[in-house]
Amino acid sequence: MTKYREILRLKSLGFSERNKALSVSSKRIPDYTYICREFLRKGVSKKLLWTEYMEDCRQTGAEIKVKLKKFNHHILPPSTPFHT
Repeated sequence: MTKYREILRLKSLGFSERNKALSVSSKRIPDYTYICREFLRKGVSKKLLWTEYMEDCRQTGAEIKVKLKKFNHHILPPSTPFHT
C-alpha cells in the first residue's frame, strides 16, 4: 500500500526522490558496513549475522531484501565457506 501522506510530508521537508523512496519502502537493505565490522569480532559468524538480519526484518515487518547467497557474498569473498 502506498503511503501518500508520508510521501507528501517528506516532500514538504525537502527530501530527495531517492530518500523519499527509501523512507517509505517496506524492504530492509542490510547495513553491510555494520555487518562486516561485526563479522571481524571473535565468535561472530555469518549465520549469526544472517539470523539477526532476518529477525530485524520480522520485528519491523519489513520485506527481506536480499537472499542468503548475496548476503554472504558481501561479507567475504565467495570462496570462503559458510560457517556456523
